Amino acid sequence: MQFKNLKAAELDGRVDLPGLAEWIRELRGDEVALLITAPAGTGKSAAVGAIARKLKRDVMQCDLLQVFRYPDSREALRNILTIAENLRHILFQAEGIDRISERFAQTGDAGALEDVREWLATKRNHLREHEVTFVATGRSAGAVPAALRAQFEQAFAPVAG
Repeated sequence: MQFKNLKAAELDGRVDLPGLAEWIRELRGDEVALLITAPAGTGKSAAVGAIARKLKRDVMQCDLLQVFRYPDSREALRNILTIAENLRHILFQAEGIDRISERFAQTGDAGALEDVREWLATKRNHLREHEVTFVATGRSAGAVPAALRAQFEQAFAPVAG
């Protein structure tokens, strides 16, 4: 698995989506699971950097699509979650939550997403105690199953206008 360890300042950039900067300002700071979905190039990673600065944490990024490079993609996804839960004082950005949702659905393994939902439900207190904020990012909120979306304490998706 490949991960990027970054300082929040390395993710400086424009947050071009109306309402996103305000959404970040309104975060309390004790949230464990956040979901940000928006079109490509609109500032999701910059938003992650802004959240990390607010929380005074570094960022570990992981492209979730890499799980499909392994023979057992579901086990690879579980390994990523295990790594995230064993971190301390960090913001963990799980990139591509929508794309893995679609890919697991195509392969007939929707149970992999149930694993993520259950992990968020059962590890929430552990993550809070260890100051780990799990931020899933993607392009389409609709691609993420509703039961999984419900596990995120806060979610941002641009309003179609």
